[in-house]
Formats: sequence, C-alpha cells, structure tokens
Amino acid sequence: MASNEFDTTTGINEKRASTMEDEIQQSTNSEKTSESEKVDVQTKMNAEECSNTSDDRPGGNEEIEEGTAAATKSEPKYPTGIRFVLLTISLMLGAYMVALDTQIIYLHLPSPPHRFTFALLCFEAGSLICALSHSSSIFILGRVVAGVGAAAIFAGGMVMIQLAVPLARIAVYISVLSSMYGAAALTGPPLGGVFTSSARLTWRFCFYINLPFGGVSVLMMLFAFREPKRDELKLTIKEKLGRMDLGGTVLFISSIVCLFLGLEWGGNEIPWVDFKAWGLLLGFGLLMIAFVALQLHTGENATIPLRIFLNRSVILAQMIAVLMMIGTNTHTFYLPFYFQSAKGLTASASGIRLLPYLLSVTAMELIVGIGVNKFGVYLPFMVFGTAIYTITSGLFCTLEVTTSTARLIGFQILAGIGFGSSLNICATVVRANVQDKDIPIAGALAGFAPFLGGSLAASIGQNVFRSALTQKLLQSVCPAEAAAIVKAGATGGVATVEEGVRDVFREAYNYAVKRTFVMAAVLEDWRFCKWRTAPREAKSGRRVGRDLKGKDVSRI
Repeated sequence: MASNEFDTTTGINEKRASTMEDEIQQSTNSEKTSESEKVDVQTKMNAEECSNTSDDRPGGNEEIEEGTAAATKSEPKYPTGIRFVLLTISLMLGAYMVALDTQIIYLHLPSPPHRFTFALLCFEAGSLICALSHSSSIFILGRVVAGVGAAAIFAGGMVMIQLAVPLARIAVYISVLSSMYGAAALTGPPLGGVFTSSARLTWRFCFYINLPFGGVSVLMMLFAFREPKRDELKLTIKEKLGRMDLGGTVLFISSIVCLFLGLEWGGNEIPWVDFKAWGLLLGFGLLMIAFVALQLHTGENATIPLRIFLNRSVILAQMIAVLMMIGTNTHTFYLPFYFQSAKGLTASASGIRLLPYLLSVTAMELIVGIGVNKFGVYLPFMVFGTAIYTITSGLFCTLEVTTSTARLIGFQILAGIGFGSSLNICATVVRANVQDKDIPIAGALAGFAPFLGGSLAASIGQNVFRSALTQKLLQSVCPAEAAAIVKAGATGGVATVEEGVRDVFREAYNYAVKRTFVMAAVLEDWRFCKWRTAPREAKSGRRVGRDLKGKDVSRI
C-alpha cells in the first residue's frame, strides 16, 4: 500500500500497455490468410451450421462445431495503436479511482463512451460533494451520487472491453481492469491514514484525490474510443426512447429494494413474524414475477431479452458471480472485525493482515487471464477456482481466537486464488455465449452481478452477524449490556466492558464472525454450465482447444 509500491504498479501498467500494442499487431498479422483457405473454412463452417440442430444440447462434438462456426465469423475492427493504449489506461484509471475511493476510507470512516464519461463525471461530482460537505445528510447525498457513477463505471468498462477487444483476449483485459482494485488496496489504506491523521489535509482529501484521476480518464476516453457502427446508433431519439423498457426497470429496481430492506430489517429492526419483514420479501417475489412476465411480453426490447433468459450458461455464470461476491465481500468485510475484536489489533494492523487475500486475488486474475488467452478454454479455470474457493470458505468457519497468523495467511491466499480464478471467467462465459448485438447486455450483466452480490453480502451478513453476536453475549451478560456492546461496534465495544469480561467479548465476536462465514461457503453448482472453447488466434490459422481430460481438440 505504500507509495513505492504504487510507483511499481504504475510501471507495470505502462509495460502492460506496451505489451497490448504488440499483441494487437500480432493478431492483425495472424488474420492474413490466403483466399482459398478462407473459402475452405467458410465451406466447413456452413456444413457444421447445417448439421447442428440444437444449440443448448450438452454434447461434446456439437459444442465444438458451434464454437468453430462462431470463431470463424468475420470480426469487427478493433482499436489499435495509441488509441487502444489510451483506452485501456482510461478504463484502468476509472477502475482504480472507484476502488481507491472504497479502500481509502474503508478503515477510517464510520453511447458506451458517452455513458462511461457521464459515469466518471457523476462519480467526480459525488466525491466533490463529500469533500465539501458540512453535514451528514449532504455527505450521504454525495455518496449516493458517487455510488451511481461507480456502478456505471464498472458496467461501462465491461461493455467497452467487450466492444474493443477480441473474444479470445477479453479475459486478459478484464483481469487488467480488476487488478486496479488490488493496486487500490495497496495504496488506499496508507493514503487514508495519512490524510485523516493530517491536520492540514484532513479526511476531505480522501475525496479530493479522486478528481485528477477522473479528469485524466475522461480526456483519454474522449480521444481514444470510437464506438463501432451499429444499427441502434442510427435510430432517432424518439425511437431509442421507445425501445427503453421503463416498466421493467421500475419493477426490477422495486423488487431489489424490497429484498434489501427485508433482509436488513428482518430479525434486527423488527422480528421476522412482523408483516413488514415477510411482506417485503413477499413483495420482492411478486415484483420479480411481474418483471419476468413483462420481459416475456416485451420481447426484443426487453431489459433482458428472452434469449438471454433461456441461455443457461449466461444465467448460471451470473449466479456463480453473485454467490462468489457474497462470499468474498463477507470475508473482506468481517475479517477486520475478527482481527480487531477477537485478536485485539488496531484498524491499520487489521488492514495489513488483509493484504494476502487482496494480493492473491489480483495476481491470480492476471495469471488466469493470460492462461485463457493462451489455451483458449476457460472451464478448467472455473472448475479449479470454485473447488478451491468452496473448500477455503469452509476453512474460514474454523477460526478461533487462538488461530495462528500462518493459518490465517494460508486461508486468505487459498481464498484469493479460488476467487481470482473464477470471477472474471464469468464475464468471459457471458460474452462467449451471446451474439454480437447483445454485447451491451452482456457487459451490463457482467457488471451487475458483482454489485448485487456485494449488496446481498452487506444485508445478509449484517443480519447474521448481529443475531449471532447478540445471542452469544446474552449467555454471559445482561440484555442491556449486550445491546450496548453491539451498538459500540468492533473497536468501541472493548472499552465498554470490564477487564474480566473482555474474554467473553472476544469469544462472542469470534463466534459471530464464524457464523457469518458459513454463508460464504454456499456456492452454486457450476457443473450445469455449458462448456464452449473460446477462439484462439494462431499464426497457423488453426484454432486449438483443450478438454477437461487434457486431450487436444484441434480444428481448422
């Protein structure tokens, strides 16, 4: 997190940008094949398309044929040279700015280009409001505005990567984008500590620092990105508004709000038997049913078209992404509670203890992205990642007050390896299983699922944690004292109890954290996800895949 590490990260990013230019040039050279070869390829592709009668049937040969037909389609022109480098840096700066905003205050405070630019400006406006705020209500308003921009930045970045990069290389560049969260995790907490402890800079600089990153990113985006020509861009404003599914958007947002409020209030603010608690969950179910029915009725102009709903690979990939984000957000949010309350560490020390998790995620995302590009397949990485992550999530449930530092580091590294091997693959699965015209929808889904998982982790995790903590404290202290400890929080709660009761306090927090980690062990079964080999460019013109048994599957 120190400044010298940030400089190192910047150098790596510059080197990575140079490598991107070389890769794009190699890709251009590999596509120069003779006309006779192209005719042969097209003839074979047509024969395969005629013989392939079922797209969703999980047969090995049919999947390979389908992947071949998709791979040999003419690909659109992608940005190259300095424009591609600037576009990549712009997306990285946007992701780093959003992640830095999260990490820098975490431990110290209680058309695609046009839309992406607007999202950056929205995030900048929210940060500026927070920096200038003099009341909690204005500060909350700033966070709301920044949150809207942050969500759009992440989803917009996913869309533009899928528009600007060939399918075979999407995993690499999504990994580069995600690595900015690791860079922010390294630099954010130390910068936050410097700002909050400085009488001159103060906590307001935690938000001022976002402004230069956003400004540079906006300028690069406006210069570098040229949106591919699509039929939708030729529509008039009236026709575009007519295609907007406003009813579906309202129903979906309303259902999600009911879900979050029900999970937040139930068992904490109000008992589960109260009408407000179960009524909100019932409202979520009814509104979601209405949303699905409206999508089926709307057809092509639906928020999520029927062909996406019926694509099991896309839906299951997003389910896996949601569940993994629930687990990871639970780990990274409640491990500091464990470090500070059960272990008695300071906030800064707990942030340092969390580095193995964050660094292993960042490193594994880059390794897996390069591996997918090299071998042309993604399912083995997802199998490996989900298996490791599921096992490690169970290991987190065994934490005790006396657990050694070595075990804690080992658990975090394993969890980071599992998470980093799987999450970004979900975006690759979505892109590989949709048509080119559905790329914006695919990018939006790939960006929405992690945010939904993070929000669910906050709602469900807080409910489970508070219930378990109160239950454990009531075994040793009176209800009034238990309520005071829960209200004081992880670090403040120690000061509210007597010396003889502090062991009880630590055991209670350890128990609550373990109960919360049980939720992180719940992962959706990945085995129904249809396997498709991502196209891999090669100088020989052949496209090479590899199945789960290690057998080469080569095809022209």
